[in-house]
Amino acid sequence: MRFVTFELTQTRDVVFRVFNLRGQEVTLLSLGARAAGRHDFVWHADNLASGVYFGQLEAGDYRMLQKLVLLK
Repeated sequence: MRFVTFELTQTRDVVFRVFNLRGQEVTLLSLGARAAGRHDFVWHADNLASGVYFGQLEAGDYRMLQKLVLLK
């Protein structure tokens, strides 16, 4: 389980995706419309092995990609 925090400047539909090192999508979370401001959610990674992943947060035209290290 990992906590993810993000901030929006205006209301947007938000999607969080996780990819493995092969570029395969292993998680897809549609968070729905979120208002402007700071938001938190929990990424449950119980079904994934320890390793390096990439998390992508999409909010409208904005995309953020971050390296994630999962240790169990």
